Amino acid sequence: MKKSIVAILAVCVLFAIVTSAVAQRKTRIAVLRFEDQTTTHWWQSDKMGDAAADVFMTELLNTGTFSVIERARLNDILKEHNLVAQGGVTPQSAVQLGKLLGAQLMVVGSITEFGTEVHGARFRGIGGNVATYRCMIDVRVINVETSEILYADRQGSNYRGVAVGINSFEAGRDADYGKVAGATMSGAVEKLVAGLADAAANLASSSGFGMIADVDGGDVYINRGSVDGIKPGDKFRVIRLGKKIIDPETGQVMGQKREDAGVIEAVDVMDKMSICKIVSGDAQKGDAIEK
Repeated sequence: MKKSIVAILAVCVLFAIVTSAVAQRKTRIAVLRFEDQTTTHWWQSDKMGDAAADVFMTELLNTGTFSVIERARLNDILKEHNLVAQGGVTPQSAVQLGKLLGAQLMVVGSITEFGTEVHGARFRGIGGNVATYRCMIDVRVINVETSEILYADRQGSNYRGVAVGINSFEAGRDADYGKVAGATMSGAVEKLVAGLADAAANLASSSGFGMIADVDGGDVYINRGSVDGIKPGDKFRVIRLGKKIIDPETGQVMGQKREDAGVIEAVDVMDKMSICKIVSGDAQKGDAIEK
C-alpha cells in the first residue's frame, strides 16, 4: 500500500515538473495598448485602446499557447522608463519596451474603424432604435530581437444593439457604451487571436530563444536560466544577426540577415542566466541563441 502511494506521488511530481517545463518554454509575448485611429471618437476614445488590448489579452491567455506578460508589469515599465503607451508605436519603440519586459514578441494594434448605422421608429414619443456597430482592428507581431514584423492581420466584426425610449430619453444606450464597445470588438479580436494561435509554431521558431549578454574569455553568458527550462549540458546554436533589410516605402524592417556562428553548451545554470562554453565556432555579445 505504501509503495503504491509513493509511486502515485512520484508520478504526480513528475507530471508537475513536465507541465512546468512545457509552460516555461512558451513564447513570451506582451500586448501594447491599441491605438485608436478612428475619427468618430465614439464612446470615450481614451478608453477604446485599453478595452481592445484587454479583450485581446484575455483571448490570448485562453488559448494557452503563449506566456502573456501582465499589463500591470507593462504599465510599471512604461512609467519607470517614461515610455509612451499609445500612439505612434514603431517597431523600434516596441522592441525597446519588449527588451525591458523580457518579451520575445510584442503585439501592437490599432482600431482603424468604429462606426454605427442606426434605424428606428417612434409613435407619439415612444419608440426605439436598432443600431449596428462595426469595427476593424489591425495587429502586428514584432520580433523583439530583430525588430522584424513577423505577423500581421486585419479583422472586422459587427454587433447589433437596441435602445428603447420615451421622448428624448433612451434607456440602454449611454450607460452601455462600454459594454457595446467590448462586444463589438470581441468578434474581431477572437478572429485575430485564432489566426495568431495558428501561427504560434512559426512565430516561436522565428522569435529565437535568447541572447548572449556577455563574453568573458571562454565564458559565454546568456540571458536564459532555469526558469526558462535550461539545464547543464543543453546546447544552443549561436546566430549572428547581420544587416537589417528595410522596406523603402514604409521604412519598416522586413527581415534581417542571419548566419550560424557556432555552438555553445550550458555549464553553470542560475535562475535567470547561464554560463556556457564554446563547443564550436565563436560567440559574441548580442548574438542570438536557438535550441
